[in-house]
Amino acid sequence: MNFLNRFKSFFVSKKNDVLISLDIGSTKICCIVATKGEDDTIKLLGISTRAYKCLNDQGVIDNALLVRQEIRKCIDEACLQAQNNNDDTEDFLKKAEIKAGITNKKTRCITVRPSMKLSNNSYYSSTNVREKVVITKKHTRQLQEDASKYGRSEGYSVNEVLGVFPQTYYLDGTDETHNPIGQRAHELRGCFRVAIVEDTICNQFRQIIEEIYQGIPVKVTFQTQGYASSLALFKPSDIQNSVIIADIGGYYTNVAFFDRGRLVNVADIPIGGNLIDALVQRTYPQVDLGIFGSVKEKYAYAVAPEGLDKDTTIVIPGRYSEVQIRHINFIRIIENCLERIALMIRSEITSLSSERLYSGLQFDRIYLTGGAAQMKSIDKLFEKSLGIPTETKLPSSMINMKDGDHTKLRYEQTTAWGMLVSHKQFLEKELEGIEN
Repeated sequence: MNFLNRFKSFFVSKKNDVLISLDIGSTKICCIVATKGEDDTIKLLGISTRAYKCLNDQGVIDNALLVRQEIRKCIDEACLQAQNNNDDTEDFLKKAEIKAGITNKKTRCITVRPSMKLSNNSYYSSTNVREKVVITKKHTRQLQEDASKYGRSEGYSVNEVLGVFPQTYYLDGTDETHNPIGQRAHELRGCFRVAIVEDTICNQFRQIIEEIYQGIPVKVTFQTQGYASSLALFKPSDIQNSVIIADIGGYYTNVAFFDRGRLVNVADIPIGGNLIDALVQRTYPQVDLGIFGSVKEKYAYAVAPEGLDKDTTIVIPGRYSEVQIRHINFIRIIENCLERIALMIRSEITSLSSERLYSGLQFDRIYLTGGAAQMKSIDKLFEKSLGIPTETKLPSSMINMKDGDHTKLRYEQTTAWGMLVSHKQFLEKELEGIEN
């Protein structure tokens, strides 16, 4: 059965509750197919991960044909698993909706402050004094749409908006509140952080995905990967303090900054775990990187285990024979990589603190995830580099997951799962809007 027929035969309920996420990372492509389960969970149906670098170091697609083939194979494998894992297969599919995420060093957040005059049918009272209007979700949605429009046209090029995140609202220019719904005012002004990236690369991937679907109407929306990784681990409302979530991938580290549940910044830092490979290769040219990648998790102690002599050597497979490396030297290589990541995160914190709204903002904790987070004791070294308490989040920490599905996911699939959670939340908001 070819891809198109297989996808057409894949079960989608009449309510169109299929959830599809596509994580286009710096070293791999991951596709997850799921459906909404009971008790606020997501039922995993199919998952596929393919090692492939879609973008070059400049963030540009080198070979669109090969990229399309790899993405198609990834989606195809995930849909085949989904079909095999679902007994109630019917030919319902008339359209598809995919939540996709891409890594790009040009991803950034801007602050937008739209405002609106409020009015209703009783614009004047009997005493000819203008009445205040009760603020509803319709008003806040309009401000978010205005912020999104501004984000699309900000700068010298057209942008793809990856997310609009409310920070605070002002009633009549003075009274500040985080939740204006139900309050009265003549004027409502909002402050939003808008995550954007130049739309060129998003349009390229959107076109590739549309070509893969061969005429099936498909809606592709993009999400910033740092925010998606955070959604895999936490509900924003559960984040009571100021925290940083860092997803350390192959060539990029996707970072999201939260302040008491509000996302205040995202950044795609062009340094990842593969820098460790590059530094090892530069220091020890005889190391076989093809084998080293598989043993990196075993030997990458960020902090030497208690009682281990710093002069202890570790053995890594080489091109022609085994290579012995002093453990302390290996630790220094890891420190070099993580200190570079920490330096760029510190730069983002400094830039954020320069804005009046976030003046004096200090972060209480960092949570690490992603493929490179598998390195033993990496949290201790990261804490040493940045001076902020750090904790590694395991795949078992992912939320909205049915019992037993945790064992099916790996560190590097955190972003794809987070986009499913985002997709699910989006669908629920759409239904809520229809009901209201």
